[in-house]
Amino acid sequence: MGAVKLVVWSRPNKDGQYPIAVKISKNGQTPSYIFTEHALSERSLWDSKAQQVTKAHPNYKRLNNLLLKKLTEATDTTLEMEANKTDSSTRAIKKKIKPVCGATFNEIADIYLKDQLALGQYNIYNADKPRIERFIEFAKNKNMPFSEITVGLLEKYQRYLRTCKNKNQKKSDEPKFISERTVVNHLLLMRTLYNRAIKAGAADVKNYPFGEEGKISIKFPKSSKIGLIDQEIASLENLDLSANPILNHARNIWLTAYYFAGMRITDVLLLKWSDIKNDRLFYTMSKNNEPCSLKIPQKVHPILEQYKTDEPRHDLIFPELKFLDTLNDIYLLQKRISHCVNYQNTKMKKIFAMLDIKKKSSTHVTRHSFAQRAEELGIHPRVVQELYRHESIQTTMIYQSNFSKKKTDEALDLVVG
Repeated sequence: MGAVKLVVWSRPNKDGQYPIAVKISKNGQTPSYIFTEHALSERSLWDSKAQQVTKAHPNYKRLNNLLLKKLTEATDTTLEMEANKTDSSTRAIKKKIKPVCGATFNEIADIYLKDQLALGQYNIYNADKPRIERFIEFAKNKNMPFSEITVGLLEKYQRYLRTCKNKNQKKSDEPKFISERTVVNHLLLMRTLYNRAIKAGAADVKNYPFGEEGKISIKFPKSSKIGLIDQEIASLENLDLSANPILNHARNIWLTAYYFAGMRITDVLLLKWSDIKNDRLFYTMSKNNEPCSLKIPQKVHPILEQYKTDEPRHDLIFPELKFLDTLNDIYLLQKRISHCVNYQNTKMKKIFAMLDIKKKSSTHVTRHSFAQRAEELGIHPRVVQELYRHESIQTTMIYQSNFSKKKTDEALDLVVG
């Protein structure tokens, strides 16, 4: 049988207090400890033989009653698990008594956000924190247990989300509701948190609300992907911006991304002079850590020439990230890149307006533009897959299908004339 007792930790915590814990031990097994929310200012306030706080503590009666409840709960759970012949290891008993993480939505969500910060995931943290706040606002209960997050509640949450206004738009703009893709992103986060709660023992898998057949099914809405046509690319290349170096630099970033097969802006901003060898670019994609080698197109050389005399720092070609002390702090790096992307998109919006191009101007459109041009020229999907570094040709085929209009255009011409 497992032995359950109350102990005081031998070392003080960061506050100089000695935590009180429930110790669960069995022969031949590593003991497990469940820390209570209580601690002592001195170890001398603990009677180890009686397993209680001494009378020298000002609140010894109340504290001993609370600790006795903890001890009784742990003892009863141990006996129950041994009687039912279930897994009664010290670790299993601990998990049964107290999940590895908190049992409420807010506790699981808080740990999730702290994990993103620890991993340096600025973009994920920045996107998911307001989504968590939105669910708490809807539920009106940040301490909601996962047992109450049911299919019915999530269906109400979906309807609620579709009535929410976009918080990122300017106050002067006409109010807009959040997109269907944003609704999906909220549900994806809820699924992630529920999965974490199950792993932590804070939720029961039998109550899992996501899936098919009467549960919450998450389906990504289809969106139109529109790139620039050849003439629009040419007008962008030929626009005289010699009098405006800021807009000229924004165009250089955009065109570099386009010339390198729709390279993601994170990778563009991280390009180094040492990545260039024998007229080829060798770099690692930030999204999937896939190594990539591309021929440097002739159109890229004039762009690179504009930055060769700049102050060298971190060996970077473009200046956006040069003022950072290090490129190894992932959180600060992602935060800086996020700000740069917003600034870049603002400048490109001005350039597109100058050219009367009524399409989205973000750097991601460079990927759509390259994909569209590749489809028009009939480049084999296997080649495009290699350029995009997709693991599966299926992914490439699905992506390229957004730009495959030739057959439908021909069919329309044949029928209509």
